[in-house]
Amino acid sequence: MRVYLDHNATTPMAPTVRRVMQAALEGDGGNASSVHREGREARARVDAARMEVAALLGAEPRTVFFTSGATESNHLGIRGLALRADSGRRRIVTTQVEHPSVRGAVDQLESSGWEIIRIGVDADGSLDWNELDAALTPEVAVVSVMHANNETGVIFDVHAVAERAHAVGARVHVDAVQTVGRLPWTVEELGADAYSISAHKMRGPQGIGALQVRKGVPFEPIFPGGHQERGLRPGTENLLAIVGMGAAAKLAASERQDFADTVGPLRDSLGTMLRDRVPDMRLNGRGDRLANTLNVAVPGCPGDALLQAMDLAGVAASSGSACTSGTVEPSHVLLAMGQVHEEAREAVRFTLARETTPHAMNRVVEVFCESVDRIRQADVLLEDWGKVG
Repeated sequence: MRVYLDHNATTPMAPTVRRVMQAALEGDGGNASSVHREGREARARVDAARMEVAALLGAEPRTVFFTSGATESNHLGIRGLALRADSGRRRIVTTQVEHPSVRGAVDQLESSGWEIIRIGVDADGSLDWNELDAALTPEVAVVSVMHANNETGVIFDVHAVAERAHAVGARVHVDAVQTVGRLPWTVEELGADAYSISAHKMRGPQGIGALQVRKGVPFEPIFPGGHQERGLRPGTENLLAIVGMGAAAKLAASERQDFADTVGPLRDSLGTMLRDRVPDMRLNGRGDRLANTLNVAVPGCPGDALLQAMDLAGVAASSGSACTSGTVEPSHVLLAMGQVHEEAREAVRFTLARETTPHAMNRVVEVFCESVDRIRQADVLLEDWGKVG
């Protein structure tokens, strides 16, 4: 049997979501911007999905804007807040461990003259609050921080970040992709100004996301060209994907309260069993973490080799963000935590879902340990061969 443990990269679509999308696919397929009956029916479906997403976030429906996914939401959120900041505010504060889409957005602003301050983390992956406080001056326009790290699962106290940023008049954008549907939060509880989420991290379709912007916050659209999404994100709405995201949001709202209680014990059991079998294994990321995320490393075992061996044996895991897959560079998250390149390249990330079973965990332990043994034995053989040669 195959075991899929890469849910932070994408979650398999829920059957209920698939059924809702199938029903929409069999409809008349009108354009939601058209005024005829077919258009009105499409608009009603978009509005219904927006209400479901808003309910999940504890937000007003009119503050939710559909996008093509988390990457667009992050770019739109950061740039939209920054471009409406007062002229004296030309500083963006973020962290060294953000998702590549956030890093790309701030890098682009930096190339056009904005000052970027990237806050560090400690060896456990927790935010350096002293650096944050030092960076928060009246020149700051936007603070962009993730709610939970996609690689280590470490959760940031974004409510405290928002309070400190607002104290100096800055706006706050939160990449909430990994926590939506997994932690029971609302936009009011976190207190930020804009939130990015993605459907395929909560058992919805790929290629659809949303940006929630607090009512009354000045915001600049990235590009003009249409009235859709109240002009903030022009372009014909992706009706099928939007309907799917609405269904996924409804499902996530009904399940998120017990997500940690359901998944956390399995994650902890997996970590314990792996440590018992591989005593020198390291845990990457400590403290308050997502209940489904376990990032480990075995000294001397390259993560890419372990992942390939496990994949061949029927276990799907990852080394970090899917947006950096295929690169030879070590994880920027683990480097920011103080690891050297060789250590950062040893990372393997397991991310679970509520469908994950204890039987699957037992299978993962066997495959992981067998893979570690084979890699280490191969290294010994290579060393012996080198001595003979």
